[in-house]
Amino acid sequence: MFVLSEHTGTSTTRGGAPKGIFVKEFWRPVPGIAAYAVSSLGRVKRLTAGRSTKPGRILQPKPTRGGLYVRLSAPIPASLRVRAGGANNAVAVARLVAFTFLGDPYHPDAVVGYHDGDNGNVRAENVFWYVQTGRSAAERQAAYRARQKERAD
Repeated sequence: MFVLSEHTGTSTTRGGAPKGIFVKEFWRPVPGIAAYAVSSLGRVKRLTAGRSTKPGRILQPKPTRGGLYVRLSAPIPASLRVRAGGANNAVAVARLVAFTFLGDPYHPDAVVGYHDGDNGNVRAENVFWYVQTGRSAAERQAAYRARQKERAD
């Protein structure tokens, strides 16, 4: 691991450091994707020149209900893909951070968890791999809707 830069926090949301606090940022290349590197603060950077980009460009993640995502222009390993099939190039930043700093998930159904419960805080020390047990999120949501409907009737 090597220190490539120091990052001054600009906000207190989405995993950023509080304003004015310097945080050491460690960069590692993403295994299997040579064109990109991920920082310990959850930032994704392009390492090689592309059609319309320069090396060193920091990608802007897109916030969604499920977390932060970036689009990569390189082939993505199957364990990082958002969709199982197809050539979708959207990758969850938390999954990239966990894959880079923690290694390949130990189980094919492993998902990323957050120690503080905030899916916007994708720092390396905040993410971990785990396997969900019991009902899936869709099953829990369907059961919740059924209970709400029963209460309304």
